[in-house]
Amino acid sequence: MDELQRRLLEQGEDASIILTTNSQGKCQTSIYNIHGLRVTGLTAFAESNVPMNILSKIVAGHASVLMTFYYLKHSTAHVSEILSEAHQKIHTISSDEFRKSLKEASIDNLKRKVVANEDYTLDEISSSSLQPDQFFDVGVGLCPKGGAACAEGTRRVGGRYSPVKGGPRNCVQCRFLISGEPWLIPLTLKQQHLIAKTQTLTARHKELDQQSEEAKIARLEAKKAGDTAELTRCRQALKALENEIETTEAHLHDRFADITAVHSLIKSIRELPNSGGGENLPALIAHENFSDHGYGEGTRFQQLDTVLNRPVFTGGQNSRRIACYGT
Repeated sequence: MDELQRRLLEQGEDASIILTTNSQGKCQTSIYNIHGLRVTGLTAFAESNVPMNILSKIVAGHASVLMTFYYLKHSTAHVSEILSEAHQKIHTISSDEFRKSLKEASIDNLKRKVVANEDYTLDEISSSSLQPDQFFDVGVGLCPKGGAACAEGTRRVGGRYSPVKGGPRNCVQCRFLISGEPWLIPLTLKQQHLIAKTQTLTARHKELDQQSEEAKIARLEAKKAGDTAELTRCRQALKALENEIETTEAHLHDRFADITAVHSLIKSIRELPNSGGGENLPALIAHENFSDHGYGEGTRFQQLDTVLNRPVFTGGQNSRRIACYGT
């Protein structure tokens, strides 16, 4: 501690880490302890990717690497970041392996490990009309068109096509989307996000309805009073409210349609004949069957907490993809 304080003073730091000294003028008590400084220093070196053999033998001077591990105390934030990065790498590997497994798959094999919004998408993959090498991970599945066919994502009668329902990058409504086990968790989290959105829109719709009723009462009173200016103002306000109500209802309709689409994908994935493994595919390990699922009631806080902590489950990069693609 004496040496540490001497060096700090030489650097011009106004620091006094020694609290009391002994009869020889040496440090007796200080604001830090040796063990704490070793823990902080070794942890900082480890998090800066100093090789463990150098950290243990040269920096710490330990006879065993296990002793060095004892001194490493990583923060919760650092552990969370490392695990999130690892989870993202696992997801990337899983989705890449999944995509590669589609190359040689027959239509029967495809139907055992892949779900699609339209069956003819699987037919085109099996017949090599769509090449898996060009598939693009959109966070909730794979886009066989490389994310460039949003303008024709809805099939109409008579062989005509129109943009994806809900707008570009709303992949869960696209006729081209294919998905499978690697995207089960992202799909579930996306559904949570959509449900949270519908609750917000529903609350806004209720608020607008109340304002509309109040505007109608004010319009009637202005009409009875013969106040032309106030009557005009009330009519304009009511018209604006009706327009916003109509827009909110349209958004609600779109979100409910998205929820239904996501639910259908999740349900189909859980019912896949190959769910749980096989054919060298990445397998989800769980202590319950995929078919054992349902919806539960929770608080608004729990729901928003799940939505806001989505990057913890999906990894930063993957969560940004989901945010870009239709949430």
